[in-house]
Amino acid sequence: GQFQGGNSRLDIVESAAPVGMMTTGTYMITNGSKGTVTSVDPGKRQYTVIDLAELGKTATDMQAALGGMAKTEIADVKVGLEDLGPGEALDGYATWKYRLTQSFTMNMTVMGRTMSTPSASTTDVWIAPQLDGLMNPNARPPVSTTGPMAALTTQYAAVYGKMRKGLMLKQITTSEG
Repeated sequence: GQFQGGNSRLDIVESAAPVGMMTTGTYMITNGSKGTVTSVDPGKRQYTVIDLAELGKTATDMQAALGGMAKTEIADVKVGLEDLGPGEALDGYATWKYRLTQSFTMNMTVMGRTMSTPSASTTDVWIAPQLDGLMNPNARPPVSTTGPMAALTTQYAAVYGKMRKGLMLKQITTSEG
């Protein structure tokens, strides 16, 4: 990745994803001042711009447009943080390691029928505190104060606020269930 002045470019050089915005050969450009992430696929000559502020509003608007025929809600949200102390050096930078845990139940109701899906994951992250001020599009989640994801993103923001500032150099997520 390349980082400067609140903006970043993250090149995906190896990916397990066969399709999508983060496949091998794609890259993401983050504009910190505009709050946008642009995903570029040079092989297909395509790009997608995501406005992070509009993303939460769009989910809320879509749910309202369905007029009660379909509803999504997140319940039983639990997000935790464990400070694991100094981590190993990565790319020559000292790191601090954290473990984030999250669990919730997604309830989807369509025409009066509800389906509940539990979700749980553990994420280990390595932060390089000396690289504070640099922006990685995956490093800190956007906060959505409206819509079905509001409770989850609000708790994530509180947990990330307890972490040292810096650039996330490594992240490993294990999903359960």
